[in-house]
Amino acid sequence: MHLLKNTVCNNEYQNYLNLKLNKQSIQSNNSLNHRQSIEDMLQYQKILKGSQQSQPGKTKKTESESKSTNLSQIKTEYSSASNQQFLKQKSKEETTSYDPNKQILIILYYKQQKYTYSYEFKNQTTDNLYNYLIQQIACIERSFTKLGSGTGSTEGDQIQQELNKICQFQTISKNIPYDYYLTISGQTLDVFKGKTLQIQPFYSQPITTKRVGLKDFTLVKCIGVGGFSRVYMVRKRDNGKFYALKLIDKKFILDNQKEIIVQNERDIMVRMENQFVTPLQYAFETKYYIAFVLDYCAGGELFYHLRKLKRLNEQDAKFYFVEICIGMAYLHSQHIVYRDIKPENILLDLQGHLLLSDFGLSKPDMTPDDFAYSFCGSPEYMAPEMLMKTGHNYLVDCYCLGALLYELVTGLPPFYSHNTQEIYNSILTETIEFPQYVQISPVLKDLILQLLQKDPTERLGQNGGVVEILTHKWFQDVDFEAIANKKLNTPYKPEPLKYNFDEEEFSKGDSEFRKQYQTNMQKEFQNVDTANYVLKNFYYSRESQVGLDKTIRIKEVNLNQIQNLAIPTQSSSPSKIQLQSKGEKHPQQVVASPQEGKRINRQAGKSEVYDYFKKHDLSSKQSQLLHQSTKLGHSYSKTMQQAQSSLQDLKQFKLFVDQSKALLCTDRTNTMPDQNLKNFTERLKTEQFGNLSSPKTITNSSLNKLTNFSKLFTSEKQKQ
Repeated sequence: MHLLKNTVCNNEYQNYLNLKLNKQSIQSNNSLNHRQSIEDMLQYQKILKGSQQSQPGKTKKTESESKSTNLSQIKTEYSSASNQQFLKQKSKEETTSYDPNKQILIILYYKQQKYTYSYEFKNQTTDNLYNYLIQQIACIERSFTKLGSGTGSTEGDQIQQELNKICQFQTISKNIPYDYYLTISGQTLDVFKGKTLQIQPFYSQPITTKRVGLKDFTLVKCIGVGGFSRVYMVRKRDNGKFYALKLIDKKFILDNQKEIIVQNERDIMVRMENQFVTPLQYAFETKYYIAFVLDYCAGGELFYHLRKLKRLNEQDAKFYFVEICIGMAYLHSQHIVYRDIKPENILLDLQGHLLLSDFGLSKPDMTPDDFAYSFCGSPEYMAPEMLMKTGHNYLVDCYCLGALLYELVTGLPPFYSHNTQEIYNSILTETIEFPQYVQISPVLKDLILQLLQKDPTERLGQNGGVVEILTHKWFQDVDFEAIANKKLNTPYKPEPLKYNFDEEEFSKGDSEFRKQYQTNMQKEFQNVDTANYVLKNFYYSRESQVGLDKTIRIKEVNLNQIQNLAIPTQSSSPSKIQLQSKGEKHPQQVVASPQEGKRINRQAGKSEVYDYFKKHDLSSKQSQLLHQSTKLGHSYSKTMQQAQSSLQDLKQFKLFVDQSKALLCTDRTNTMPDQNLKNFTERLKTEQFGNLSSPKTITNSSLNKLTNFSKLFTSEKQKQ
């Protein structure tokens, strides 16, 4: 009996150790293995109990030892199998490991399925990512073919047809800065480091008419407001690219006889071929609007960034001033006087380079001997000859360049005041002074003073225009060719994945405009090809004139050379998915994944919206409508799940949703810059003035041109 007890105790201890050593692999198994493990242990305990109750004897002992040996063998085989499964799982995890410093985690939603990829982003661009995703979708379509799925293609050419429908990729949460960045060719992917991209294809909606019209664009966000116009970020339906759409009230133009102004603006922009001038893509007339479609400059206005930075140091100001001068010299070479230089009309791209925009006040066809007599521009930047109406030529732009340079290094325009009349008096009578809180070199002061000469005949640029300005000794260390060819890094780069403008400012009046826009769209021309237009020879399409831009993005794939690189994952439907890395204030979220089919999206419980409104005491009509619609949405989806929907509830829900959309059509957040200087005078946006009639000209002057550097300022086609 004593020997039997020792044997049992040793077996129990040994099995205890085996269980402890194999605990991790047991926990990694599925529920079936767990149940099997419990059954084994129960069987083992039953055998032990029977052996302890049996009487001592040779036969019984042999029987017990045999059972114990068999059980030990079973446990050893089970432990070995568990270890093998654990090692296999561990090897699989190591193979598909994700390194956020080298890879981007991409979750692709395609045809109601979710596919996960880890993409190495080093030295890769947005074009490489696009091609990679196209190849992976081709693999998915090929798998549909092998499985005989009804949603997939059955032949190679049909797979290619599916790929041809895709023109871009967009985030699930419709994060516009992210979506825009993905559409730009040649952009690095470093901005997505540590982030998870949850994306889906954007399908092309082909244009059915010869001419482009408003129906081919989707309004996204208001990015600019003028006296009788608004500028919207839009997305073109056929190629998924983003543009800036300037909409001018056609009735205002016709009632005030300003047709010549919009025609001049169109004629100027169609001729622009310079790297520092915003290119025009389309110009067309509709029943209610005059429309200009330009490249979207995601960096926003120079005014916005100056308001954040306060002012620039001399080296940074020099870089940007040279870029502006190159663009201005190009305009003058095309016989165009700009007449409205100011930070509000200078845009930045995502690399930080500057572009001139808004040619509504520009005067075309100005020869060196011509003078114009119109009164137009912005008060802070008006030259004395403009105020005196004694006639002005391209030297008015040289004065404006001096005023701009003064603002770049001090933070305010010269003679700045909130009183327009005081500004006019100072421009005509006072001498320019420099603030004591800014250290400005004597050579820069000399340049600014020469540019702000009240007498145009004594102003720097009189004998050579902008080229003469760039021969000043302040520019002696500048590599003009490198700046002209954009070979140098910019001093400042805008945020690539955020809006670089004041959303609150541009949101004013947006709801009313959108409502009127939707009403007008229902009454617009049904066929833009045969409509009766007021403006003659106004329509322009850069695509038809210049052709499509070359791209390295491809849609044609060789099915024999592609490989499915999706990471195997368990099927899951997370209710909320964060798309941005830790530390960002507003992570992107997805309410429901495509795997959930037609399941209705709804707010959980009593809704976070309600808690937020209660916490901040937001009792406005908009917040009440949103809260009520949220409550109705919850009850509505619950009713649908129970198949007991009520027609009255549906109508009430739709009413609240429509009202909420009308009042809360866009998501706005404050982006006002921090005011670090308490006694700093705030620079307000300037007003723009322009004559209603066409400016007249007179020929009575002869101007000479310098030849130095001229080859740098005549075309966009620079040496690469």
